[in-house]
Amino acid sequence: MPFKMQIAPEAQIVIDALEQVGFEAYLVGGAVRDAIYGKSSDDSDVCTNAFPEEMQKVFEGFRCIPTGLKHGTLTVLTEYGAVEVTTYRVDGTYTDHRRPDSVFFTRSLEEDLARRDLTINAMAYSPKTGLFDPFGGQTDLENKIIRAVGDPMRRFTEDALRILRALRFAARLGGTIEEETKKAIFSLKKDLSFVAKERIREELLKLLVTDGAVDILLSFAEVFCRIIPELSDCVDCTQNNPHHQYSVYEHMVHSVGYAPKVADVRMAMLLHDIAKPKVKRTDEKGIDHFYGHDRKSAQMAEEILKELRFDHHTKNRIVTWILYHDIFREYSMSVLRRRAGKIGAENMEGMFQVCRADIMAQSAYKREEKLRTVDAFEAGWEKAKSAQLAYRVSDLNIGGRQLMAMGLSGPSVGALLEKLLNEVIDEKVANEKEALEKRAMQIIEKKGQA
Repeated sequence: MPFKMQIAPEAQIVIDALEQVGFEAYLVGGAVRDAIYGKSSDDSDVCTNAFPEEMQKVFEGFRCIPTGLKHGTLTVLTEYGAVEVTTYRVDGTYTDHRRPDSVFFTRSLEEDLARRDLTINAMAYSPKTGLFDPFGGQTDLENKIIRAVGDPMRRFTEDALRILRALRFAARLGGTIEEETKKAIFSLKKDLSFVAKERIREELLKLLVTDGAVDILLSFAEVFCRIIPELSDCVDCTQNNPHHQYSVYEHMVHSVGYAPKVADVRMAMLLHDIAKPKVKRTDEKGIDHFYGHDRKSAQMAEEILKELRFDHHTKNRIVTWILYHDIFREYSMSVLRRRAGKIGAENMEGMFQVCRADIMAQSAYKREEKLRTVDAFEAGWEKAKSAQLAYRVSDLNIGGRQLMAMGLSGPSVGALLEKLLNEVIDEKVANEKEALEKRAMQIIEKKGQA
């Protein structure tokens, strides 16, 4: 039975407008791929044999945005949404391995599809004529095969980001990469250095949240070591320790798979032990130890995330999780509250996810005991929130102005607030205004006598 797909109303309006005046119009890219695969898609990209000036005449009655007319793209605004319409084109040479130096418009749909990266992305669909699939993308998609269009060496030389796209689609589909395409990926991985860090970051994050991320990260470790060189030392760094069963790299990758499909949490897992090779020490019994790896890993992760152009807020959140991922051990409410003060309420849920993923990727040694401890901390956190227990200086029912009115100034104010917070957490004084004022005065007077 011929393939048929449902067309989004905004795309149908655009296709009808073009066809009514004799031009071709096809849906392309993700919308077609995802429809064949049985997935919904937000993409509604249309391509046509109408040249840019011809497109402008067709859509002169519509609101339009000349998104990239020199590259043949016009955004048409319909009552149902926006649609990007692009003239069939052929790319010129790629001297910078990132983008074509020039583009040439063509009337041939097949020439347009021939410049695309993967066969599964080189299909087009018309409600009138059906699926146009000159490179076997439908068969590859059904068989979960990732294959470059034409010569893979040429495709990846043109734009090395296509290497990560190929790996991402393999991870998403749980598929395999065709042999020549795989050889080209390994051969040209060095060209990833030409790709903008922002583009690498976005492609990596999309890959990390796929079902097949673990298999791809393990099978193509040397590719990921090109975009994050600090991973290289982790690949062969063994962990002869009862708590571990994998190398450092394997442990971090498996922890990615145990984390929820949240991009920043999974990014934290990929980096959380990255400093272990640098701090590794082996004792006289042959047991490996990694003292201080959490702090050093957080420092390294911060530099890596800066290099990949992560925004400040996301970077700080990931670094915080890495810094404290190894501290949830013996439970008590006072320990919990102190740690919450360091980690921040907004990071606590992700912190527990990171801890669980880390534990699940370790050996079975004391695993259930460790997980029960994390459960206790999480339950305690829910109690602390519902009871509005103080865990930050700002939660105290006394502030700096009141202490200054008692005669304190400068750093002494902050130091006393921290001391009062610790006494509240240890339940030595109630978090009540009168009790805190009385205790503050006692401390001030005692210090004055000393």
